[in-house]
Amino acid sequence: MKKNVAVLYTRPEKDSSPLVKAFEAADFDVLAIHDSESLYRIVNRQQIDAIVIENKLNSFLTGLETLSRLEQALVRPVTVLLGTLSEKEKASAKDGNVDYLFGWDASPNEIADACFRSCRWEANRGLFIPESARHLVRDADFLQPLPQLAVKIAKYFNDESATISDVANDISKDALAAAEIFRKLNCSSAGLPNKVHRLQDAVSLLGIKQTVVIVLRFCIHRCQTDLLERLDSDLISWFGVRSTMIASTASVFAQRCQDICPDMAYLLGLFQDIGMLALAHEYDSYFKIIQRYRTVPQVRLEMLEEEDYEITHADVSAAIMQQWQLPASFIRLILHHHNAESDSVDLSEMEQGVIRAMQIGEALANMQDYPSLCRFQRFEQLLQALPNYDKINVKSCLGEAIAKASESADLYKTPIPDAKQWKNFVIGIGDQLAGRAPSQGFVDEAEIPADSVSPKNDAIPLLIVVDENPAIATHVRAALSEFAIAVEHWMTPKSCEELRGNICGILCEAHFSNDSGISFIQRVRNRGNETPIIMMSQDRNRMTILKSIQAGINEFLTKPFSEGQLLEKLQRQGILSEALATPQQ
Repeated sequence: MKKNVAVLYTRPEKDSSPLVKAFEAADFDVLAIHDSESLYRIVNRQQIDAIVIENKLNSFLTGLETLSRLEQALVRPVTVLLGTLSEKEKASAKDGNVDYLFGWDASPNEIADACFRSCRWEANRGLFIPESARHLVRDADFLQPLPQLAVKIAKYFNDESATISDVANDISKDALAAAEIFRKLNCSSAGLPNKVHRLQDAVSLLGIKQTVVIVLRFCIHRCQTDLLERLDSDLISWFGVRSTMIASTASVFAQRCQDICPDMAYLLGLFQDIGMLALAHEYDSYFKIIQRYRTVPQVRLEMLEEEDYEITHADVSAAIMQQWQLPASFIRLILHHHNAESDSVDLSEMEQGVIRAMQIGEALANMQDYPSLCRFQRFEQLLQALPNYDKINVKSCLGEAIAKASESADLYKTPIPDAKQWKNFVIGIGDQLAGRAPSQGFVDEAEIPADSVSPKNDAIPLLIVVDENPAIATHVRAALSEFAIAVEHWMTPKSCEELRGNICGILCEAHFSNDSGISFIQRVRNRGNETPIIMMSQDRNRMTILKSIQAGINEFLTKPFSEGQLLEKLQRQGILSEALATPQQ
């Protein structure tokens, strides 16, 4: 389990060694510093779980003012303020979300234990949001604040002590939110024999969690509408369909396949992509990234974002949620919904299940954009990780998700594809799950056993083909059928240690579902391997080609390519010359 990290910021003349020892005994990694520059450098480069800061510092800012600046920059770990404070400073500290006030006479163990409990129970671990994502959100003039009702009511979601009266009383103060509750409950699809007119009765019928979801959905929709106003109409339509589809699918698969609260999965499904809208406002080039993702099936959107901006929409979504003061337990799931499998992320089984449902929704939306075999394989991989995976149940879940998405789209007046389009899409998924060639809605791709390898002979040069699509390796073999070259197919980039033997060259795709061809090439070159490498991709974006060259490729081959184009590239790199010099077996 990853340790919590604590920063102790005091004046140099103060002996902080007892505090350091107490925090180390509480299983913290401790960073002791004495200047603000070190503090800002640390919080912008790594995750910090707790900050203990002396109020009187050798700086023009007090400790309290420093914590206030961190708060404005969306850095919100557990905070402890040390020293003697005036009554005004104490009031300011309380209003400014300082967690603990201690004098220098306090026991170091008491301070460390307080931080440990907070880190453990308040789910602060896992909330390291990249600096550029925080600054983008902090400086955004297009981002509206979330209504205070939403901020307050979100806390009821995991509060077992909350009562129906508490929730109804808070909602009653916002006429628009109350009207939304009645609109949802009194619509024809709810099937109630009589209309509900009392807010407390409405909350009682819906339940606290579903009530929270409706109010937050309403507030999010208003914020999304503001964000979408200045964007391209095609992007507005695309985002509306995607957002609703992810949330609805996550909700259904959470409940029916994992016995997890569907309302929480639905809510997080809505939140997970909101960072895309902020990126679209911030960068004109983001429209091109969306277009690349929608036309090149091998790419994953978050990897394109990482390559171009060094942040992803998940980072920005998390920063927006933190700006909106939503619970840390929500934010960490949004932040890690692409990398939940990482060893550095400490998630409970329930949290992993929620993220899995979110990922299934996202994979379905990705397929809807470009229904290709490689995207289906990602979807099926996620399905097979479900505790109770059943192909028939999956088809039923898909039908229910589409019905739920249609209902939500109708309620909030957001776009949704027509019924015929979705029907054909689901038929195509059903065919793929059954192992049949897709009869509807899918791009035709050859189905060839993965990781297939040509017969090897140590005397014959070996060409490695790294691509998720097995048909590419087959195409390369056919082109080289007259040459003494063995072709080995890797579905994904492997360890550089596996590049052994008589390798004459590497053909590598630029984008993979769970990796980057560019990163793979960088790893190969960093090991001093000078094997000729040809990058291949449908993605002809200038930045992709430039980054491939910077990583160390020798050639770039645009897909789809002919046998003649492939042979020309191989010949130019001397690969065919080596093959011709090798006797046929």
